[in-house]
Amino acid sequence: TIDHVGAYILPDMHWLKAVGRVAPVIFFFFAGYSRSRHFSREIWVYAALITLLHPFFGYTIFPLNVLVGILISRAVLNLLTHYNMLPSRVPEMIVVCTVLSLFILPFFEYGTIGVLIALFGRMVREQQVKASRILAIASYILFMFWEM
Repeated sequence: TIDHVGAYILPDMHWLKAVGRVAPVIFFFFAGYSRSRHFSREIWVYAALITLLHPFFGYTIFPLNVLVGILISRAVLNLLTHYNMLPSRVPEMIVVCTVLSLFILPFFEYGTIGVLIALFGRMVREQQVKASRILAIASYILFMFWEM
């Protein structure tokens, strides 16, 4: 919200956008860190509501909002966990997310960067130090590239 205040109400205060850009990163991290595999019905409703209301406020539906990105990231983590692909497949996930980010970013906010950040949260929770460090670096590089 604070970055929206900076973007629409106080556009000359650039620090508001900078502070606001941290929030989704924290949301993705904790979506991965959480032990729960499910989201409440409210998250699904809010994600759908925001998506459906975008055109009424002059925006396009794509990229889908950050809540959709968090839901997708959590679904990917659930699949990886179900098939016992963590932490052994972290390097492959970094490559896949990096390549896919070029194609996915136009479709949902933060794209596969959000998946990497959520994966980072999961590896921190499971105390996978080496994988956590690799994911932190990869997420940071991809996020900085995206912000350019």
